[in-house]
Amino acid sequence: MKATTKQDNVLIFGGSFDPVHSAHIALLKQAIKQIKPKYSYVIPTYLSPFKKSHSIDPKHRIKMAKLVFNKISKTIIVDDIEIKNNKKTYAYQNLKYLQKKHTNAKFFLLVGSDCVDTLPKWKNFAYLKQNIIFLIGKREGFKLKKNLPFNYEVLKGNFPKISSTGVRENLEIFGKTDSHIPSPIKTYIKQRNLYNYEIHKWLEKNLAVARYTHTKYAAKLAVELAKTHNIDEQKALIASLIHDMGKSLTVEQKIKYCEKNKINFKNIKTVETYAPQLLHSHISEDMAKKIFKIKDKDILNAAKHHTLGKNKMNKLSKVIFVSDASSEDRNYPNAKKVRQLAFENLDNALKEAMRLKISYTISTGKWVSLEAIRIWNQIISQK
Repeated sequence: MKATTKQDNVLIFGGSFDPVHSAHIALLKQAIKQIKPKYSYVIPTYLSPFKKSHSIDPKHRIKMAKLVFNKISKTIIVDDIEIKNNKKTYAYQNLKYLQKKHTNAKFFLLVGSDCVDTLPKWKNFAYLKQNIIFLIGKREGFKLKKNLPFNYEVLKGNFPKISSTGVRENLEIFGKTDSHIPSPIKTYIKQRNLYNYEIHKWLEKNLAVARYTHTKYAAKLAVELAKTHNIDEQKALIASLIHDMGKSLTVEQKIKYCEKNKINFKNIKTVETYAPQLLHSHISEDMAKKIFKIKDKDILNAAKHHTLGKNKMNKLSKVIFVSDASSEDRNYPNAKKVRQLAFENLDNALKEAMRLKISYTISTGKWVSLEAIRIWNQIISQK
């Protein structure tokens, strides 16, 4: 009788790794311990099938993956096949690629229990089901059904409920490198100014504590509204982070900055005399161009018009205007109303935010910009 050749276990672990965090590491360590693979392929996605974009360039995600995963086991290979393909690639395609490299192998695909329910929706799931064993890590808060309709094995232990999205938003929106991010990744992020690290560093240094806090809450709301209204989330995030840069200057410094940098707009001298605080939005736009080399006109215009508004504002500018006016740190009575309205109807939220701004200015006996009145009249006249 002819002896059969023993199959090698080959582990596949795909993901955006945007960024790598402690749950990724814990899952992979336990998988290697449990199935003892000869090869463990970590494959960072070029673009996740369920996402429109990633926050940072794929080359950085590959480098971060290598920084951490290569230290776990000699079996690990961080494979850049998807990055080389330079296009969205599916799990079954990665499997076929590895089947050609390992013709006599038993393949395991490492996943968290949070994505088990979506597995049947994966591209060409029938092929995966026939050719792979799903290795499932139980994550807190996600119960695992019994007798799943495919071959699977459950990892021993439970794994923390940590998502790359949550870790990434902490970085991008709040400038926090939390404990879930390994030290080598933190260093890599800071050295290369990823996830808006450079912007947060500047804001923290130059803005008052309350102003920086407001900026972060405005950014949080802007990203949430961008998701709701199908707007570019990264543009909304950057525009909201830079919108109050000009408030780092005193009144006198604002006026001098405008003169020195040749910032000019209609009635600027009147504004300098009666309401110089309004200069900050134009200054923010100029600072963002010069300090952070931002060139995107949509982002810059959204920052410039977040105070008085503008006739025929695009959706991004509306989001930044409303986010500035109604972020969670705003404690005036109608802020919550505007915030809730913004998720239902952005135009109605814009009108309400603008009405409240003008009403507040009048009620406090302050000078009202004629430009604000003109824009208000234009907006309410639109059908």
